[in-house]
Amino acid sequence: MLNTDLFREEFLWFPDASKLQGHQTRLEWDKLSLYQLFVKRLANSGQEMSDYLQTVSGLIVDSHPLLGFLPSSDESPYQLLMETMVGKFMGSNPRKGYTYRWIPNHLQDTEGKIVPRSFLKLFSFSAEKRLDKVEELTESLLLKPVDLQAALMDVSQDRIRELVQEEYPWIEALKQSLKGNRVPMEKSKLLEILASTPWSNESDKKPPNSEPEEILQILIQLGILESRLDNRINMPEIYLYGFDVKRPGGIIRPQLTN
Repeated sequence: MLNTDLFREEFLWFPDASKLQGHQTRLEWDKLSLYQLFVKRLANSGQEMSDYLQTVSGLIVDSHPLLGFLPSSDESPYQLLMETMVGKFMGSNPRKGYTYRWIPNHLQDTEGKIVPRSFLKLFSFSAEKRLDKVEELTESLLLKPVDLQAALMDVSQDRIRELVQEEYPWIEALKQSLKGNRVPMEKSKLLEILASTPWSNESDKKPPNSEPEEILQILIQLGILESRLDNRINMPEIYLYGFDVKRPGGIIRPQLTN
């Protein structure tokens, strides 16, 4: 079986590549699976954390001598966990979003896909930011919404580093070209940016195609950019801050003293 991500790679773009379609498999994580992964990691990290998680009704359903604690397959305990751990809302009211939904919504690419490492790192980075200010927490809270908001920017930067180092080194050149720009952006402007980007001359750091329109289509296929109905180009938040791109209504780096 071949991971569907491989079908995005340049070396599989040849006439008979379609014959491999029957051998691909989709390796994707839905929202519930990501929360299950997170809880399982926490529950098996130590007694204190497993005790904390077991205060959330229905969250831990079993334990196994080899697999450790096993989290629920129902969605409602995870909603309650986020309410217990962070708070029900990402602000004082629902207008800022429900925490349980806010997290995956801000980590997904244009195709709705979320990388498990990014999901876990959001909590890890948030906890690091909160360590020096635990005295501000009340009741059962472990984090504040402001921690997640600040950590999202770090996760975005981390995700770009992953793409550059592990999969698509040519994306590095885009960081400087896109820096300071705003989305949604007119397609014509983005094509100008791509045309003027100083791509590396090294063979392993060049984009798969030198034509701006083709590069744009590759970025869309990768879930980094999306083409809107009004022909403008948008970028999801998981990549927005890593490229230092602005957007109306985007997150401003929070002051963690609040």
